[in-house]
Amino acid sequence: MRLDPRRLWLCVPFYAFFLFDLCVTLAGQPPQYWAGNHSAVVEGFPAAAWALSKGPWVFALFCVGWLAAFTLFILALPRFLAETLSLALLIGHAWGAMTWLAFSARLDYSLCLLFLVAASALYVTARGLWQRADAAGRDGVAAGDARPAPR
Repeated sequence: MRLDPRRLWLCVPFYAFFLFDLCVTLAGQPPQYWAGNHSAVVEGFPAAAWALSKGPWVFALFCVGWLAAFTLFILALPRFLAETLSLALLIGHAWGAMTWLAFSARLDYSLCLLFLVAASALYVTARGLWQRADAAGRDGVAAGDARPAPR
């Protein structure tokens, strides 16, 4: 299995919206949760709810494992599957964060749609940067360099 570090560009949108989703998830926990009653979890995703119910440090480890596992998948999978997974993770975390914004923060739904537009723009930008890096790597040319890279 060969890991392609140029595909880290495909992880950038997922990371950004994962971190935002993480922040709004933690901010959305009730005071009882932070007082030590970890069964007072408010979370729709069952795996994250389980980790939160075990305490904030278990949730933190869960998040690190989540990022590491999906980063490895994106770096290792064939191109189509890596792009599909990257987009699915972005959509999932954008949707998860948007539900917090719409229902807990009572943010107007039309503003939430702008949030999805921002997610889409970030994905298109990151995908373009990845494709440039990928093309440069395949052509044996360093990004921004007109000369072939030494072999």
